[in-house]
Amino acid sequence: MSTKELCLPLVLAGLTSFSFLYLSSSVASASDDSFTDTVAIGVPMACNMTGSGMNSHTATIDSGTYEENIGTTTITTVCNDANGYAIYAIGYTGEVYGTTTLAGASGSSSIATGTATSGSTSNWAMKLTKVTNTNQSYLPANLTIENSFGSYHSVPSILTKVASYSSTTDTSLGSKLETTYRVFISSTQASDTYSGKVKYVLVHPANASAPIMPLAENLCPANKICYAPNASDIVGSMDSIGSTKITSSPTAGTQPAYSNSNYYLYPSNYSRAGYGFAGWSTDFNATNTSTIYGPSEYITTGSISSHGMILYPVWVASTGMLQGWNSCNSLTTASTATRPTLASVTALTDARDGNVYAIARLADGKCWMIENLRLNADATIGDINKSLAQGYGSYSGSGINYGSFIGLADSENDFSSGAANTIYSTDGSTIINVNPTNSPGDRIPRYNNDNINRSLAVGYDNNYQWYSYGNYYNWAAAIANTNYFNTDNTSATTTSLCPTGWRLPQGGDKTRIESNNDNDFWTLIVTNLNGGTNPANYSSSTYPYYTGTTEATPVSKLVKAFPNNFIYSGRYSNSAASSRNSGGFYRSSTTSGGNTYYLHFTGSEVYPGASRVIKIYGFSIRCIAGA
Repeated sequence: MSTKELCLPLVLAGLTSFSFLYLSSSVASASDDSFTDTVAIGVPMACNMTGSGMNSHTATIDSGTYEENIGTTTITTVCNDANGYAIYAIGYTGEVYGTTTLAGASGSSSIATGTATSGSTSNWAMKLTKVTNTNQSYLPANLTIENSFGSYHSVPSILTKVASYSSTTDTSLGSKLETTYRVFISSTQASDTYSGKVKYVLVHPANASAPIMPLAENLCPANKICYAPNASDIVGSMDSIGSTKITSSPTAGTQPAYSNSNYYLYPSNYSRAGYGFAGWSTDFNATNTSTIYGPSEYITTGSISSHGMILYPVWVASTGMLQGWNSCNSLTTASTATRPTLASVTALTDARDGNVYAIARLADGKCWMIENLRLNADATIGDINKSLAQGYGSYSGSGINYGSFIGLADSENDFSSGAANTIYSTDGSTIINVNPTNSPGDRIPRYNNDNINRSLAVGYDNNYQWYSYGNYYNWAAAIANTNYFNTDNTSATTTSLCPTGWRLPQGGDKTRIESNNDNDFWTLIVTNLNGGTNPANYSSSTYPYYTGTTEATPVSKLVKAFPNNFIYSGRYSNSAASSRNSGGFYRSSTTSGGNTYYLHFTGSEVYPGASRVIKIYGFSIRCIAGA
């Protein structure tokens, strides 16, 4: 679908169309003394809409009267789309979409839209008329006026189809419409000069959905951030008005309150087939010059005290498959000196389930997924090709190795008190009864699959999952291994849930960092994002971290900023997801006995891959390209 906008009374230049001729030849071998000459001609789509007479809509009207046919604009359209095209209209007064008033120059009064008939209040209306001709220079018979716009009609506040053309393949035989306006002025209308606009949009083919327009600024309340879709094929919903209140410290389970000019952003609950999500932007369609924010980034701005801030998802179209991808060097390394751009980002598709992930070359020079892994329950993982049967395990108890079971997926909704107390044996053939007295906290899901799009009416609610969270994976699931007690670090780089050619990040404590420098989280956060400045308590702790220091909050902000995009996705433990929207927990490939190292951060502390926890907890996963 492509669109063409025409805003009355402003003139919009036409779309230039072209054709080209491509000739190529291949020289024949000497033995057959012949050649083949190939001709290939591409005919691009050429659809155009222009207007004339767009500055003629002026009139002086006495109180208590009305006037119609206030100037006439002729809208001419041509298009070689065999499936036709449609014309949509929307109020655009003050360059704000959906505003249908005539605004007074003094700012003290306005005129609302209506049908422009006599009444107690002033109102104005629009009308479209087909232009007929006798020389067949255009075909009005193919043109239809839609939705009663053939008579005076109120100006639409959302994009509304006003005309359609059934089919065309000729860029010389298009259509012509005349548009005019009618105004009634009540006896009580204040003396002033009033003006407004209507935007017309050409869309093809004729059955295409109405394009999504930027949200009008006046629809987002003061001191709030609003999230709005910017494509018609977006799945999921977020409260379009005030779903994020301004905050300096969000608390899970509550809607944070306004505080100064500090804001925590929501992760995305929008998804779009074929695209990765790279962050938020105030630009409707982000480019390399746009400012892009991470999904959970902490931002400071004083620009929305009198009106809200509208953020749109930044989409990156998939350019290929994750499996075997080796083009990291084609991306620009994200700068730490200036705000990074989309030159550092691409998107790739996971062949196992069709999920698309935004990928970025971060400040460490490595390419990371910048979205959480959400490998779903329909995927086949290596040679574990069971139907991902549900299974339960326990960290310890009654001499049974509850970690040995087939099946990577367990829904958190099934993993609660009173749920089935069974596990599968290693070969998947035997069901073992687990002591029913074990509390849900002692039973662990290998893989938590609940990343469906949900309504955000509940705000920050621990009982709901959002698309950006992805899924939670315990250690056995993360390395795609049926043995919970596996401690082979090598297998985590060869048989992890990451796609072929990708791996889990490495972690490790201070000794490991100093001797091998192979903690990926540490290299990214400490060496690159923080310029090599170690935590203030680095020398005094086995597990160095930023907390209670001047670096803690700035480092946490960098971790969440675009394009790193780590989010407060929480973790799964004690039979429930916790710390959503207040803490991030990310798996590494490195173990220490029954524990694994992980990245953890909040708004005021960062543990860069050097802390460890028991393997049964479900954490988020980000994969890195290469060995």
